[in-house]
Amino acid sequence: MNDLTYALVMGMVVFIIVLAAVLIVSRVHASHTVKRGLVVKKDGPAAPLLHAETDDSVKPHKSETPPSGKAGDGRGRTFVFGAVIGGIFGVLTAKLWSLQLINHSYYQDLAEQNFTATTSTVAPRGRILDRNGKELVRNRASLTLLGAGELSDNRNLIHRLSLLTGIPKSVLRARLLDETAGAQADRIIASDVSLKAVSFISEHPTLFDGVTVESRTVREYPYGSMAAHALGYAGTISESELAAGAEGITYESDDVVGKSGIEQAYESVLQGIRGSKTYKVDSSGTREALLDEVPPQPGSDVVATLDADVQQAAEWALNEAFASCARSQHPNANAGAVVAMDVTNGEILVLASAPTFSPGQFVNGISADLWESMTSEDSGYPFTNRAIAGQYPAASTFKTFTGLAGLQFGIIDTSTIVDCTGVWTGFGDAYPQKCWLKTGHGNVDLKTAYSVSCDIYFYEVARGFYRRADENPTMLQDYLMTWGFGSKTGIDIGGETAGRIPTPEWKKEYNWDNPEAGQWYPGDYSNLIIGQGDVLVTPIQEAMAFGGIATGKLRVPHLLKEVRNSTGGTAITGKDRVQDSQPDYEQANIDIVRADLRNANIDSAAFQDTLLQAAGKSGTGETGRADKDDYGWYTAYAPYDNPKYCVSCCIEQAGGGTAFCAPVVRYVLAKLLGIQEEKIDLVELPEDH
Repeated sequence: MNDLTYALVMGMVVFIIVLAAVLIVSRVHASHTVKRGLVVKKDGPAAPLLHAETDDSVKPHKSETPPSGKAGDGRGRTFVFGAVIGGIFGVLTAKLWSLQLINHSYYQDLAEQNFTATTSTVAPRGRILDRNGKELVRNRASLTLLGAGELSDNRNLIHRLSLLTGIPKSVLRARLLDETAGAQADRIIASDVSLKAVSFISEHPTLFDGVTVESRTVREYPYGSMAAHALGYAGTISESELAAGAEGITYESDDVVGKSGIEQAYESVLQGIRGSKTYKVDSSGTREALLDEVPPQPGSDVVATLDADVQQAAEWALNEAFASCARSQHPNANAGAVVAMDVTNGEILVLASAPTFSPGQFVNGISADLWESMTSEDSGYPFTNRAIAGQYPAASTFKTFTGLAGLQFGIIDTSTIVDCTGVWTGFGDAYPQKCWLKTGHGNVDLKTAYSVSCDIYFYEVARGFYRRADENPTMLQDYLMTWGFGSKTGIDIGGETAGRIPTPEWKKEYNWDNPEAGQWYPGDYSNLIIGQGDVLVTPIQEAMAFGGIATGKLRVPHLLKEVRNSTGGTAITGKDRVQDSQPDYEQANIDIVRADLRNANIDSAAFQDTLLQAAGKSGTGETGRADKDDYGWYTAYAPYDNPKYCVSCCIEQAGGGTAFCAPVVRYVLAKLLGIQEEKIDLVELPEDH
């Protein structure tokens, strides 16, 4: 029998008992009423009591039964009244039984909730490790001052806290009034409080009544700014992030969340599970004692594909290149990127971008002045991840793919010879176009064209595609896009850009307000074929595409190696994935390009006297502005016979790729392959395109 049935039965029993009692009372009352209404004489008929004085009023009744509607109606009303009273008593008795016996524990819990309060406790975030287990991001202890909301009315206390912490009183009061974490939740008064301040509070508890000290964890970046764009940074959750929430995570206002990079991309596993503390409180909500505590669960560790040692080497080499540029009349060359990818599985071992920033600056919040200084035009935009978002003219590195396109569509072959005089008029004498070497290269074939980066040879390839525009006006563009250009690679951190492969349709839309500028001219093919004009690519696209040349497959670059749970076991493993769309090529044609890239690398001044067996291509991206130097490129993979790694480097305003970018690529490849390299004198290297 369940609780409800039992209560109903008990109610019915009480109802029947009360009803029976009412019936008995009703019976007695009816009898008494009859006796009161008549007086019986021994020698005559009964007479009404009220008229006994006058004989004239004596009128014997025909029957001793009271007239209809008198005594009988009284009994009916009494019965109904008794039934109602009985029902009420039955319901009250059943409810009382339910409250006292059946649902006692339930109502006891409700009562207890009236004098207890539960608050949550912060869980430490998971660490970020490099592929060899080195800590790239970890947690450190931070002494934190906490207080209940009612302290906001204690002006003297706030004044003392302000003197002790150096935080303005208005800020402290605002923090104490913040109820976004709940009315009973602790408010964070100050973080990273000094031991001296904590000791003072401990020695003067009466002056800081209600203030508690708790050791919490905050993010620490042991390598400083190294790999900042890959790792990202974490900070206090914003109102918009709190409102948006995240699947499977319940955020509170003082939570620390990933804002960029791996910290943001893998927030769901790095974020731990909050614990809780239950306090006994009085009627005003003031805490009296800790009743129960559930410890928080730390987040999982993320193992990145990065190699801390090689990352450091790449960033050092990039900064050395900046210094060499400055000594070589390129003082504005202080921004760029380096990407190193394992071409066999898409793992990113190096992702460097300059200028950079220190993620540790965001641990306890960043001031408005510092934020403004780091986002101004003079700052160089350190938050821009140039490795995946820097969009640059592809320059002559693009010839790797346009030359392959010429082979694929039968426009050229290995026997095609072009006479480079320094000037080309293939689209008419009125539209002369020049080679980067104004004196010309003479007769060149494809192999030589790659080695010396002859522009005029590739102008002939462009004319071949122009002549076939009737078949497909975007034949060349379509093929280049199959190598990943013009779309995002899909790397597993945010902020990536797609670059651009210009088409007639794009140009028309882009110049919608200038129809003449929006026309597609033959010269657009010339610019496209050598990676200039409106072509834009990113360093991560270059690394992926050259990796495709090396292996024949375009792989999705990624930074996740694995996720480890609290016991150290592997919970998630990073996947080797190829792009959904793969380029089309004939094996003979890609073999030609590979051999020519190897020859170009051998001829490069930066790769002389080295054990590296690499294949690669340089490039000089023209800015077209008098106030800006050209950009430099170099991308190569190694070992040539059994490709493992591809490294791409771009330096803004370096003037060219061979003198400054190629030595960086060489140094990083050597580091990856364990080849000892001596320092290269970047200044004395000759420049080519």
